[in-house]
Amino acid sequence: AFRDCSGLTSVTIPASVTNIGEVAFIRCSRLAKINVAKGNRAYKSVFGALYTADGTTLVEWPAGSPIADATIPDGVTNIVRYAFSDCTKIVSVTIPASVVRISDMAFDKCPKLSCFYTDADNVDRLKSIAAANNLERVRVEERPAAQMKRKAKGSRAVLPIPYGTTSFTVNGVEKVSELDGAQGWYALDGLVPGQATELALSTDEDDYSASL
Repeated sequence: AFRDCSGLTSVTIPASVTNIGEVAFIRCSRLAKINVAKGNRAYKSVFGALYTADGTTLVEWPAGSPIADATIPDGVTNIVRYAFSDCTKIVSVTIPASVVRISDMAFDKCPKLSCFYTDADNVDRLKSIAAANNLERVRVEERPAAQMKRKAKGSRAVLPIPYGTTSFTVNGVEKVSELDGAQGWYALDGLVPGQATELALSTDEDDYSASL
């Protein structure tokens, strides 16, 4: 549908959409965030990426996202074909133990991708999945190493804020009034290497949490 739309920077999926093809956004090199309108029962957006509404399938990580270290939420079981295609900024991906299937070409044309992070007891299984998808070049390490390396890269994180955000807290402090619109970006400054920053975000339909 939007194939090769190199000028597209954001898109909002309306509530009426029930099916999106696996290459709908392929080669949209500047697409930084995908929003999903309230009331859509098939899909949802989590920090700018597209998932099925039940949270089990990662459909699309936008190729133009500024996030270099991606984190897939717990509960995701499937990463579809071409999900991360052309994500030239991606350096690492944290993959939870719940993921049992990474489809062929899911990480096609990700030249900087060098490491998958996961829980310690899932390292060997993820190595097998990576090898089966011709991703032997990508290291697999346990999750704590990912957190430390992300923090060490600098004191700022830029986070995409999904459509319909009603609450956003950083270490328990409400920041929703500081957001640049319901579909904006939030620049989080003052990150300290070795010190965790806890994020919590709520929309009209779901709640999310993450640690930087």
